[in-house]
Amino acid sequence: MEGIHQQHDQAMNGFRGVGIDINAGGIEELASIVSIPSSGWFLVARVPTRELFSPITQLQRFILKTTAALIVIFLIVIAIGLRYQLRPLMHAAQHAEQMTQGEIPLKPLPLVRDDEVGHLTAAFNRVLEKLLESRRKMEYLAHHDTLTSLPNRQLFAEHMQQELARANHNNQHIALLFMDLDGFKPINDRLGHDAGDMALREVANRLLKVIRREDIVARIGGDEFVILLSDLDDNAQDAAERVAQACLDVLKQPFLIHGQSCSLGASIGITMSHGQESPDQLMIAADQAMYRAKQAGRGHFIWSDEKDKDQCAPKPAA
Repeated sequence: MEGIHQQHDQAMNGFRGVGIDINAGGIEELASIVSIPSSGWFLVARVPTRELFSPITQLQRFILKTTAALIVIFLIVIAIGLRYQLRPLMHAAQHAEQMTQGEIPLKPLPLVRDDEVGHLTAAFNRVLEKLLESRRKMEYLAHHDTLTSLPNRQLFAEHMQQELARANHNNQHIALLFMDLDGFKPINDRLGHDAGDMALREVANRLLKVIRREDIVARIGGDEFVILLSDLDDNAQDAAERVAQACLDVLKQPFLIHGQSCSLGASIGITMSHGQESPDQLMIAADQAMYRAKQAGRGHFIWSDEKDKDQCAPKPAA
């Protein structure tokens, strides 16, 4: 009956070939129609497409499953590879963060591999080394006199505070020598500030030669120097006077500046402590003793007395 099977209708109308159609049972089929010339008939061969394309469908499913599995494996491999490649960078970032938070000291990061990450780490280490060098220079300048390279007033006060605490704990003595140069201003006025700077550097060099390694000499401003003698026993007074006299003697030797022989001297005030006084008390006491030495004719040393320390001692609350 016409209209039930479209491909059969086409065959009746002379169509010969291959095509896909739905049969009366609703099943999709692949049909091939050929003519039989000897009889005038035509032959129709049919096969359900589900059976025909089953291997292809299975192959498609296999390809899809395999592709999905390969994608997952590829992503896992990429993730593992990236983690391996970036692990040194992650560790470097963690170390850098800890250094910025002050949890660990500033130090170069370890070089793990010689690749792009390693080159980046090496570059970071070079920058860090520059920063550390700059910080060391800044710390040095903050605690040292730029002209003589001696400790400045701040660093000297820190050392004196430590030595006072140690003297008090060990029942020892420390001695402070406060020195002001005599005859320095004429050198500055006659030969210029450059000559004055040369004289100050030479004074620093000479003073360093008359003290022990554990003692400290500092320039606290202008032509003023201080010397801290620590770990002194019961002969502390004799030891301090020997150093003071050695300073006076070494400064009496002529200074050759710009080819000219110049003379310098010093007036020295000395004070001693068992560690009970503050650094400010000792500095003021030695400074006042130094001024008395100048007023007495210069070129010698004078000890401070208890009045010098009492004048700068803290006043009791009313």
